[in-house]
Amino acid sequence: EEPQKATELLDEKVVNALNNIINADTSKLEGPSAEQVAARQKMLKGEQLSDAEKQLASKITPMEQAERNKSYAMFTSAIMQKLYGDEVAKLTGSTVPLTELPGAVTIVEQLKNNQNPMVRTSAIEALSYIQKPEYKQDLTTLFTIAQNDQDVNVQEAAKAALAKLA
Repeated sequence: EEPQKATELLDEKVVNALNNIINADTSKLEGPSAEQVAARQKMLKGEQLSDAEKQLASKITPMEQAERNKSYAMFTSAIMQKLYGDEVAKLTGSTVPLTELPGAVTIVEQLKNNQNPMVRTSAIEALSYIQKPEYKQDLTTLFTIAQNDQDVNVQEAAKAALAKLA
């Protein structure tokens, strides 16, 4: 009812900057090389690595850094959304619908469409952070679908998020 109050609660430039980070196209950035993937797999198996392989395995590529930034931006956005929703509730006595929280739709899109399982897992955790009883139905649907994800870590995050909702 008082749109001018929204600017007191949330800075639109910050929300837009976070959404831009989350929506950035990382597909053209350099990802891990075949050698780097092989070194990482050796490391995961507990095999002995040379110093050069250790260095190669631990090097973060531009694509990985950008995807990590997406995760950080989703968590930051979730914190802001929760605070925003709580403040609106205090001032008005009403709950902002999940779809109207600044940035929530962006996070849902990452859960549905991002190829990187780490980003999808981060999306689940971010959405789980902002949960309220009023969001239970929407979040239950999202997390139930995510339980069927091809990645085991995403499935586990979805199960944990569903348990938290219960």
